[in-house]
Amino acid sequence: MTSPTEPFKFSDVTSAKLPRSAAYLYNNLEQYADVSHNVSHYAVITGFEVYIIKQTHANKPSDSSNKELSVELKKVPHDSLEPITCVKWCTFNGSVSFVMGTQNGMIHVYDFGVKKILYSHDITSTATSSSIATKSKLNSFLNPTINCIESDDRSSIFVGLSTGTMLSFTVDQSGFSNQRVVFETDSKEAINCMAKPIGNQSNAMMGLSTGTMLSFTVDQSGFSNQRVVFETDSKEAINCMAKPIGNQSNAMYVGCDDGSVLRYDFLSGDVNVLIEECNVDSLDDEQKSAESDGNICGACVCIAACDEFVVAGYSAGAIKIVQKAGVSFVSKQIAMHRRMVTGLAVLQSDGLIATVSEDGYFIVIQNGKGDANMELVRAGCFENGILMGVEFVKSQSSPEPQQRMLVISAYDRNKVAFV
Repeated sequence: MTSPTEPFKFSDVTSAKLPRSAAYLYNNLEQYADVSHNVSHYAVITGFEVYIIKQTHANKPSDSSNKELSVELKKVPHDSLEPITCVKWCTFNGSVSFVMGTQNGMIHVYDFGVKKILYSHDITSTATSSSIATKSKLNSFLNPTINCIESDDRSSIFVGLSTGTMLSFTVDQSGFSNQRVVFETDSKEAINCMAKPIGNQSNAMMGLSTGTMLSFTVDQSGFSNQRVVFETDSKEAINCMAKPIGNQSNAMYVGCDDGSVLRYDFLSGDVNVLIEECNVDSLDDEQKSAESDGNICGACVCIAACDEFVVAGYSAGAIKIVQKAGVSFVSKQIAMHRRMVTGLAVLQSDGLIATVSEDGYFIVIQNGKGDANMELVRAGCFENGILMGVEFVKSQSSPEPQQRMLVISAYDRNKVAFV
């Protein structure tokens, strides 16, 4: 990829200033877009705090503006020194809430405007399993970490823990209730990710650090029909999941630590290995000799998808794209970065893919149909930057691909850039 003549500085581009620097977390930029009202919200974790940036797209800055962006910045109320590990906008009983999980096992649910905490819950307070009840009165660091959060868009929230336990709760006006241990890993290995298809309230998936992928049915009586749908050969962790941005797919895409990418169809129950394992650390000598140097890409650390294609980001800096071409799949690979790909975003309407990396670069490409080549739209580099999150700015307008604005967060920087 071609590089810009001069690196950007966060002080020289249109940006929103944060009181504190962003934390080192992959995909440290959660987006909630209300396209009908031309408003987007972005959440950035800064360690012990979370800040939400509200942007109205009608006030989009011009390309020549070097001033800080006029946005509404809110600090999420959290008067504690607990590190925050995950955040998500969830729907409960028809209302959107902001949910936050911490390193010491606390869940906080806020109103949409994050003006106050509606409910808080310590997952160890009513522990029903010995794997959860690791809390010590003298050492709170023994508490399990909340790694991931998901909801069924009705009244339930699901929480994945570092101790290998998956919990479910009912969330209503009285707070948290009906805590259940839905699943426990045999070896107490962490639950890394959870997801469910868009528009499908009856299915959910979970990925474990032992390389196991589980599928569940979710209904009013809770979880049922639990089954193991895939296990990696070398027990390498399942790192990430992506539900397609669109309404035409019942699939879920999964990225693994051995470099493989899977497609799971909730209707048929079929599992397709779209990309074979390509992490040099998980291959034996015979496999290494069979692999070309260009195909050893490391672990799949982030993934994004739409109805047309799925893109996976790798620890060695490459991305791989898989899309349908007739009755088969076409795979493309490109060395995008010199270091780990830490964030991905896709824009289905224009076939755009945005990547950010530890090498400080952001790159936007346009994916061609079928086996057509990819086209570089634009690229840039931030001076001494370690980029951690990227999203396309959502709006009602449909500018040319070259004019599509990105939102980018970076480790140890107190500004979120709009470029």
